[in-house]
Amino acid sequence: MPALAAVSLLLASCNPAKRVAKGHYLLTRNSFRYRSGPVNKKITHVIESTGQNLVEQITVPPEIAPEVLINYVKQKPNTKLLRFIPLHLLIYNIFDSAKTANKKEARDKEIDEKYKKINEKRIADGKLPVSQAVIKAKKNKLTFREKITNSGEPPVILDSALLNNSRRQIAFFLADKGYYNCKVRDSVVLKDKKARVFYIIIPGKPYKIASIHYTFEDTSIAPHFYSDTAACLIKRGMNFDYDLFQQERDRITRQMNDEGYFGFDKGDVYFKIDSSVGNQKMMVTIVIRKMERPVKGIVNQDSSVQLPHPLYRLRKVVIQMEYNPQDPNGYKPSDTVHLNKCMLVFPGDKPTTKPKTLLSKIYLRSGAIYRVSDVDNTYAGLADLKAFRYVNVKMVPAYADSNLLDCYIQLMPVLRQSVGLEGEFDNTGGDLGVQGDILYENKNCFRGGEDLTFKLKGGLEEQTIGSNITSGTLNSILPNTVDFGGEMDFRLPRVFPNFLSPEPQDNPQTLIKVLYDYQNRPTFYSRGLFGVSYEWDWFLTRSHNTTMSIKPIEWSYDNANLFPSFENTIIATNNYFLENSFSSHLITDMSATLGINNQVIKKDRGFGYFQLSAEMSGLLPFEYNVLLNHNNNVTDIAGVPYSYYYKFQTEYRRYFALSKYDKVVIRALIGYAVPLANTYELPFDKSFWAGGSDDIRGFEARALGPGNNSSNTNLDEIGDEKIEMNAEYRFNLIKIFNLAIFCDAGNVWLHNNNPAIPNANFMFSGPYAFYNQIALSPGIGLRLDFTYFVVRFDFGFPWHDPGLPDRQFFNVKPLFSFSRTAINLGIGYPF
Repeated sequence: MPALAAVSLLLASCNPAKRVAKGHYLLTRNSFRYRSGPVNKKITHVIESTGQNLVEQITVPPEIAPEVLINYVKQKPNTKLLRFIPLHLLIYNIFDSAKTANKKEARDKEIDEKYKKINEKRIADGKLPVSQAVIKAKKNKLTFREKITNSGEPPVILDSALLNNSRRQIAFFLADKGYYNCKVRDSVVLKDKKARVFYIIIPGKPYKIASIHYTFEDTSIAPHFYSDTAACLIKRGMNFDYDLFQQERDRITRQMNDEGYFGFDKGDVYFKIDSSVGNQKMMVTIVIRKMERPVKGIVNQDSSVQLPHPLYRLRKVVIQMEYNPQDPNGYKPSDTVHLNKCMLVFPGDKPTTKPKTLLSKIYLRSGAIYRVSDVDNTYAGLADLKAFRYVNVKMVPAYADSNLLDCYIQLMPVLRQSVGLEGEFDNTGGDLGVQGDILYENKNCFRGGEDLTFKLKGGLEEQTIGSNITSGTLNSILPNTVDFGGEMDFRLPRVFPNFLSPEPQDNPQTLIKVLYDYQNRPTFYSRGLFGVSYEWDWFLTRSHNTTMSIKPIEWSYDNANLFPSFENTIIATNNYFLENSFSSHLITDMSATLGINNQVIKKDRGFGYFQLSAEMSGLLPFEYNVLLNHNNNVTDIAGVPYSYYYKFQTEYRRYFALSKYDKVVIRALIGYAVPLANTYELPFDKSFWAGGSDDIRGFEARALGPGNNSSNTNLDEIGDEKIEMNAEYRFNLIKIFNLAIFCDAGNVWLHNNNPAIPNANFMFSGPYAFYNQIALSPGIGLRLDFTYFVVRFDFGFPWHDPGLPDRQFFNVKPLFSFSRTAINLGIGYPF
């Protein structure tokens, strides 16, 4: 009922302009039209209907396209979801503002009368009256109507002053892009209290760069420019672009700062532009000024003198350990160590970090030319150590009018040891659980930037073993799982051993992990998992958007013990997937992962993410059996079976930011694995599966596939190959409440033929081709965004279920039936 009431109120406010006063107009859209000639005087309020005749469409250069010019329009229409639903405006319009004010006035009057009586009684009883501050606080509380109205968005009323300002800003921008002869006009279509604004652009012919020359007031730095003129951002033949000229000024300043010219700044670069050559051409001269140094005038007035830019060198580099920026005068080191052209000073008996480790991350040395890139790399390198909470590189002239610099690297260490308690709710493929951790962390434990972490964990998880088995023995079993164990993580700020030789700027790391996990399900099974992994990580690009991860060792041993009743049930099912998942086995894995993420920390900007991983298991034990036992059919070591397979997976995500309120996200995932030798399936933990809260949300986790099979014929549905595609539209509803409309598709398949599971192989043609076995699940989601975490409720509808009998693939009639809806609870976004 509350939901129906809310929908009714929203429908009642479906006219966006219903609250617009007479004589005012709701701005509904900004549009751009481009012409190559003068604007026709007939272009007035009929521009929309006769635009094709009167407004000539020309090829629009990308630098002045509508999506660029819209940023200079000062008045934007109300936000629209799906580009046509002004949801936030409709919410604002639910209640009439005059009635809301009247109700608030009536409520405030009731408050005054209430507290008047209360205060009269309190005074009569000899008590102090309720203060006016308390009464005012009561009045300041928002009414229900005000809360709803404030969660919406007020109507954007057309403002002629902002319209004129927008037109001027667009013209200024076009001039900055070289269109000095541009003209910008506007025309407004008014209808039913609504206004649509057209900006008519006559860009004209842009000015182009005819030639580029350099003038050096300081001739000593000319060789630095001529040695790398190819890096110049301004090229002959390109359009004039003011922003590009500013970028070139920044580039030159950066280049000079990196060549030893510490005092060089952007004010030392300016441009002379001569447009008198005609034919929309410009001659550009880049002028490099001398350095201005202030001097004291004879008449006691400040003045300056122009001097050549000096080349700066570092006289000394001092590393100040345990430096407290809040008490710089109290810093008193007790010892000094000189090594590799650096001076290390520290209080106490020894520095908190080994000098060798520090020097590997510091790129500044005494006697070297000052380079700003060395300063930046030093900042980044010391931050990568994660051993300091304060890092500062300070350059101080050695003495007045000197070209020598004293460098002070000030470091304040982090708190080395910490103990903490953590609690978390998790959702793994639809299986909900609660877990508590005791965490011990020792940062910089061996004084080399290492990080050592111990974790003891314990928890309960409600997991599904399976459902709808033919015999009915295990129908809808949801036993509680007791899970506890320990984990040790050790991080080194370098690749060890260093035969890969990544650059220090690439933040190389070595990660070593050892873990033990024990699970117990009463009356079913207990299993203990011991694992060890060795991993190298580093960035492949200086922009740090491409990462490489190599795991030469990722070994695990799973020791499973089944209780008799459960073991008999598995034998009765004759299901080798389930038998494999609850059998002891050894995994000797090695893998490599490439990741690319071009996300920029900037609002309202889309980005992409790509990951490619490859892994192989069983190669070493298989070759051991072949070489020593001369037998390539043995798939166990000392009676323990090992897994032998290779596996590939690739994933791509794309995030489209439509506005600050809504975005579109798409994902595609392809997985392919091949069991080798005498093994016919992957280990359960390494197999692909479909369904669940982060996958195809109209199906339970591991209840889809393989092929056109379903949980009616198998328990936990897993496969060797997978295709998954997702699309999701996310938008804000009110404050922390967000909605999502999504559609998921995909399935899993087997690589090897299994007679017990028919039609489960990946095929390109025929009635059981893969495209006929793609599950389809549209849905809607409610998300509560608490800034630091998101609680997610997704409702998925299994529209196309390949596990249903033939000719029943699409169930349109009961599409939104609640009984067929899969409800998913998750923390965070699915992707």
